[in-house]
Amino acid sequence: MAAHPDGSGRAFLYTQDGKVWLVAVPARGSGAALQVDGDGAILNLGGPTLIRLTGLALHPKFAASGRLFVSYTCDSATSPACGGAASSSSSAAARNGSRYQLVVEEFTTKGGADYGKITETRRIFAMGLPPQLVDAPNQQHGGQIFFCPGDDDGHLYLAAGHGGGAGGEASSPFLGKIIRLHVDRMPDNNEPKIFASGLSNPRGCSFDSMRPSDLYCAGVDERQNEQVYLISNHSASPATAAVSVVISHGRPTGGLIVGGILNRGPADPFLNGRYVYIYNSSVWAAAETTASNGLHAYPSARIPNVRCSESSLMPCDGEAIAGSIVFLGQDSMMDVYIITVGGIYRVIPPGLCAGGAPPPAPPQQMPPWLTWLISILGFIFLVAIPAISSCLCGGAGAAAGRPTPNWYLSLSCCSWNCCSSGTTN
Repeated sequence: MAAHPDGSGRAFLYTQDGKVWLVAVPARGSGAALQVDGDGAILNLGGPTLIRLTGLALHPKFAASGRLFVSYTCDSATSPACGGAASSSSSAAARNGSRYQLVVEEFTTKGGADYGKITETRRIFAMGLPPQLVDAPNQQHGGQIFFCPGDDDGHLYLAAGHGGGAGGEASSPFLGKIIRLHVDRMPDNNEPKIFASGLSNPRGCSFDSMRPSDLYCAGVDERQNEQVYLISNHSASPATAAVSVVISHGRPTGGLIVGGILNRGPADPFLNGRYVYIYNSSVWAAAETTASNGLHAYPSARIPNVRCSESSLMPCDGEAIAGSIVFLGQDSMMDVYIITVGGIYRVIPPGLCAGGAPPPAPPQQMPPWLTWLISILGFIFLVAIPAISSCLCGGAGAAAGRPTPNWYLSLSCCSWNCCSSGTTN
């Protein structure tokens, strides 16, 4: 899923078989279904060239330029076009005579208005892939592409898989890396740059929309531990990025980390500011905390109750999410979508969950005068009253067999639920 940047509520959906659709996402609470614009797919890359469509990204100025980018894997043995030249000079070395290629191409929509005439403009990058990488059922070749929000300089990022260990690393310098391409400077002065390394098999990557220097990617290390990486680029040099593990689930027991989004959307105040991700077919949330040593930690927990709203357009049959979860996306309004093989769900306020009571409102900041009043009353109850009681009781209540007052602070907890609303099948 890639949100249209014009604020129209539209989005582009793409599937592994090479098809791209333009869809109209209904407003939250409208009760309408997601609608496909036109008669079908606006772009179809399926054919002898394509093995798998792995990514789609819209240029930050797409509304004016109509430039979009796709990434896919192909087999040069079945299609000579797979081994074609790319604009970058270093792509020739990256291809390395391999039969299988990971390719990034640019298309144009003729100014962003006529989506019926999408045409290819150039191939900007290609790299060779080991055979075992293409045939792997968990698709360790990567291939996701994305832009950084708010970056108008045309930096396109490509997440490449590890290539099957040391052998794969030796075959291409870009395997197991996040690669950055400056698509606005091509073909001149645009050598691919390694933005981050040591990621093994990055997937489900997303930038924090409020802190675009922070990039989150799911992945797996050399011991097959499922993890989430934080790739931070707070330095003046955009080529320098620090990689740290912020979430680790160890070896998977039944599923993988699909990846997630640092949620900044307004739909659920309890999820706002949390990293929401999918692990083992369940929804998890992690909150950033700062330890005493200054390091950041992300304690996470599974959201126990994920249910459909009463107005869901998709039959739930007692289950919140039908089908395997393949992606988390966002639209231009920052609403979060859970994309599965069975349909698309939108995260909505928990109060709309079927059979569930609305959760308590999040705590609000108190005005200063109320803070002072509570402090004064607290002093009276905790200091003045015990002192007066001590004077009245002679200061020896316990010794004289009188009961000594005890003061207790009672805390109450409440649980909240995350629910989703189906929009299409």
